[in-house]
Amino acid sequence: MAHFPHTSPTKADFASVFEEAQALALQRQYGPAQAMYLSLLKDHPENHEVLVNLGILAYESGHTSAAKTAYAEATRVAPARGLAHLHWGHLLLHAGDLSGAQSHYELALAAEPDLAAAHQGLSVVLLEQGHAAESERVLKHRELGFGAQPCVTYPALRFDFSSSSRLSADGHAQVAMQAQPERIYNVLVLIAGRGGDVPWRPLLDPRHFEVTTLAVDFLDTALQARNGQLPSHDLLFNAVGDADVSGTSLLATERVKALTTAPWVNSIQAVLATGRANNAQRLAQLPGVRSPQIREWSRPALWAASEAQRDLVFPLLLRRPGFQTGKYFAKLDSYSELKTYLEKEPGDRWLTLAYLNAQGLDGAYRKYRVMMIDGALYPLHLAISNHWKVHYFSAAMQEKAEHRAEEQRFLSDPQGVLGTTVWTALQAIQAELGLDYAGIDFGLSRQEEQGEPVELLFFEANATMVMALPPADPIWDYRRAATERAMAAATTLFLKKAQAPR
Repeated sequence: MAHFPHTSPTKADFASVFEEAQALALQRQYGPAQAMYLSLLKDHPENHEVLVNLGILAYESGHTSAAKTAYAEATRVAPARGLAHLHWGHLLLHAGDLSGAQSHYELALAAEPDLAAAHQGLSVVLLEQGHAAESERVLKHRELGFGAQPCVTYPALRFDFSSSSRLSADGHAQVAMQAQPERIYNVLVLIAGRGGDVPWRPLLDPRHFEVTTLAVDFLDTALQARNGQLPSHDLLFNAVGDADVSGTSLLATERVKALTTAPWVNSIQAVLATGRANNAQRLAQLPGVRSPQIREWSRPALWAASEAQRDLVFPLLLRRPGFQTGKYFAKLDSYSELKTYLEKEPGDRWLTLAYLNAQGLDGAYRKYRVMMIDGALYPLHLAISNHWKVHYFSAAMQEKAEHRAEEQRFLSDPQGVLGTTVWTALQAIQAELGLDYAGIDFGLSRQEEQGEPVELLFFEANATMVMALPPADPIWDYRRAATERAMAAATTLFLKKAQAPR
């Protein structure tokens, strides 16, 4: 174990402190990591890499505004570099700001035309904007992104800094590290890169796992670069999670399956069965579950139905397959509203869904999320909104203490809050899905203040549900333990699978 003196870092010291700060951030020790980066900026205030990493850390710890500030400063000090624009684009993409994300990905490529990750991000933005998957622009950026870099390795932490982070009296960092004692497992994560992949990074703790992603649509390119061999792996994670948008990529994973005998997380067939329409049909058969009738339409057929004013029951929900966070998703009350919507929105495929009313007597709408990990249920959040289209990021949670108190009760005692009928229905849904890792969004049909809910209102269930630590603001501290339990369960799942006998 080595310690650096209480003086300004030398060049060698800088590299060591920078490495420690990165490791602490990966361990989600955001406060100590931030202190390390800030100590480096005291002597290197215009270091591009430190500024970018500080922005990434700020974003991952829930400080979006601070992340943008760090990225803006990084672009100022190094305008010829694309990395800050790349991560700024990632931030805006995840926030649903597609035009902003596109702008920053394009700025990243203007600075560094061969930046594969920016091409990858831009291809996803174009898909989210409604461009066809086979359009010339999407295919161009997919090829320059995933085709140029089908495999990316994210190294594990080989050293443990968790007990060593501290600052000297003058505010500079000291470094102490020790070898990581546990075995590191190699995980091959299969991705499609079409916007429907499982957010895998919070699930695979770098203290246990070294990760290599493989874009399955570019398997041949990856194999050619590796003499026909897959990257080294102890475990495969099928992160191609959206059956509606990535069905062809899921079929491509069958070729990967033929090249390995390693254990899997999330079988291909189980994920293929989680399309919205198929889920609604099969889960409707379970006791205690009310699932919407879903019908898929071509654009001409749906337009013809609106012209003839037949075959539809209002109110209904209309959505384009494969889009999340409420994009291309509307509640319509008449044929005229349907025609108006179709006139202004693109898309060749549409789903109509029967509207399930999740509004309570207080006028608010509730959407619950429960994670399903290795046969167990983990409550993740409850979003309460004044609008039927409920998402946590737009729900009235920060403004209303009573809503946060209700969510806290749900996280502390989910079975007690939901009641036996709904809890049993959730267990039945998990068994029917057959996924090692998944999540479900649902509402309740209860209209009374007291008593158990009559039914679970099924909204969505698949492997793509996001798990992320709540923002750093203390008002969200009540959510932290539940999220950490679910993340720990995911780590345990991957470790168990990796250690399973072949």
